[in-house]
Parts: sequence; structure tokens; C-alpha cells
Amino acid sequence: PGLSGVFVQNAFLALKKIDEVQSFIVLGLAEDHGVDAIRWMIETAGKPFTTKTKHGLKQFKSFSDPVQVQLLTEIHPRKFYRFDFGDQHIITNFMEVQVAATRLAFDSRFVTWLIGVLSKIGFLKWLNKLNPQTIKKWLTKFRIGSEKFTFQTHCYRHRENELIYMARGANEAHATGVIAAYAVRLLYQDNSLTGIRRLEEIIEFEDFTQHLQKNQISTSIKTMNKNIYHK
Repeated sequence: PGLSGVFVQNAFLALKKIDEVQSFIVLGLAEDHGVDAIRWMIETAGKPFTTKTKHGLKQFKSFSDPVQVQLLTEIHPRKFYRFDFGDQHIITNFMEVQVAATRLAFDSRFVTWLIGVLSKIGFLKWLNKLNPQTIKKWLTKFRIGSEKFTFQTHCYRHRENELIYMARGANEAHATGVIAAYAVRLLYQDNSLTGIRRLEEIIEFEDFTQHLQKNQISTSIKTMNKNIYHK
């Protein structure tokens, strides 16, 4: 949770101004996803959502508007689809960024393609009629892909200046717990942190990435085809 905001906050230090943020998430299908996570995913997949674009507010369907993006650790690009993750709304509403979008893919390229096709024919809106427990049983019985996840965020200033941030590891649910526990510890240790805070407002970037590294979550930053930072 909150990784894109952390990356954007750090990018502001280098770029001074950010016009656009594009984030891309790869989820491992073989991970033991919880029932509530599956329920949220299928409910969200069937609902349209509105987000800011260069041409103003626009409504999108989940698993629509695909783009091809190459991850820093891969040779071939993947296809990613829009999905209603909360970070894209928070970044444009609370940070000085005009446009933000977050897209999703699964580690199985075939499954990602198949869901994109099902979205086109309108099948995904019927997914919430399925029992999340049943879907969990299917995923457990028919293991596809791996438990690995990747999160990559591109921060642009006028498109000619770009910083790319990546975090990757295995077991996304555990990584979520690692980051949430880190934030809770900071809040308990510092009595001055009152009110509602976003993750990027309370962390120190270097300490945060070191914490991720200790918990088998690697991070890296790339700018203009040159690595300037690696963990």
C-alpha cells in the first residue's frame, strides 16, 4: 500500500515538478490470495470508474485501455489494463500531479490477455455474482504462474525527464503487511504525527527502502536509461 505515493514524493526531489505518473502492477496468480481480496477484485472489475486525464475527467472500465510496457527486469513488454486502484486518485487529488493512472497485469500473460477479452465482451460485470470462496478454490486447485509481484512507477516531467521506480518480491500479501507494520511503528514512535497522514508524509525514503530490502523486497530507480540507485 502507498508505494506509488512514496515513489512520487521522492521523484519530486529530483524533478522538482511532475506532470504525469503511470504505475504498473503485476500480481502473481499462484499466491494464496485471501477471500476478501478476491471479493474486492471481482467487485471492482465490474464497475466503471472516473479518473483525471490530460483531457479532463474520463470514465473507464476496469481491464480496458491497455498499454504495452516493459518492466526494468524483463526483456519483452507486457500488456497492462486500467484498474480502479486508489493511488491514482490520491496522487492527483493530494499531490501536485495533473495525471495519474495505475494499470494491472497478472504474471501469466495468457490470463491477462483472456481477462482483457472477457472485459471487451462485457463478461466481467457478472463476476460479482460468483462466490469468492469458489474462485479461491479454483485458484488453489489450478495453480498458474508464480507468487512473484512487481510494482513499477514512471514519473514524468514534460515527458523528456523520466524517473522509473520499481519494487518487486514474492507474496504480495506479506509485502503489504510489511509496509503497513512499518507505518504503524513510525506512528507509535513519533507523537508529533497527529491527524490523518499518507505514507509518504511520515517515512524517510532511504530508511524505508532499507526496511523493504531486509524483508526481501528489492527496489531500484532508473533515469534516462541510466541506473542512479539500486537496492
